[in-house]
Amino acid sequence: MNRVIHWKKAFFSTKHKLFAGDHKVGELSTSSFSISDAKGKMYDSNIEFKNRSFFGNEIDIIDLNHGSVIGTITFNAWSSKAKIVLSGKEVDCKSDNIWGTKWSIIDEGKKLLQYKSSTTSGTIETNINDPILLLSGLFIFNYFIQMIIIVMVCVIVTVI
Repeated sequence: MNRVIHWKKAFFSTKHKLFAGDHKVGELSTSSFSISDAKGKMYDSNIEFKNRSFFGNEIDIIDLNHGSVIGTITFNAWSSKAKIVLSGKEVDCKSDNIWGTKWSIIDEGKKLLQYKSSTTSGTIETNINDPILLLSGLFIFNYFIQMIIIVMVCVIVTVI
């Protein structure tokens, strides 16, 4: 059975609020100073995404309830893809369109989660119950959107 989670955020906000129907079920708060650090909560899960490398392409997923690293995210610097490893299991996260508004988390060819978004809201469709994986996909989406914005600003500044 497919479940839909909605998320919302104000335009300049660093906090994504997650809803199942009208009930708030979680949030993802990104750092104002780093695109590769964030904290997420959903149901009983309480995690942190922490930059592991200088260039920000390796992120540790930390379980704040137990204080331990439970996974990693590795970004492909030259494309809109990432690998998520949780509890030794690896899945892929990739953009489904050139605008970066649709994303999927895939395990052995099967879509586990699908993300659709606009600038300030979106939906996540899933048939699994894994809040950490769901938050990881939202973190990846946010990371790539911020990278696109940074590149666009750099291009505009160099043109001016």
